[in-house]
Amino acid sequence: MKNKILESIKPVIRLSRFVKIKKENIKTFCNNFNSHNLQYWMEASPFDLSDLSEREKLNFIFVFNSLNFCYWGEPKWTIEYEGKKIDGA
Repeated sequence: MKNKILESIKPVIRLSRFVKIKKENIKTFCNNFNSHNLQYWMEASPFDLSDLSEREKLNFIFVFNSLNFCYWGEPKWTIEYEGKKIDGA
């Protein structure tokens, strides 16, 4: 039996001419990764999301993921919020 997910993404893989994996960057990332610096994303948010209802949280996640498309870049983009520069997702 064929894997339905793998079969369904074949066109994406075939047409992904501009996507490349830089293997040397994977090694650099792994060497610099520190699991002690991980923070749950809702706790790291500059906005207090704890008072949202489950429905509001789902709506937030839906909109956030619809708008969010890049976590990195050079130069790294930033926004200013309440006098602090924030970068990332």
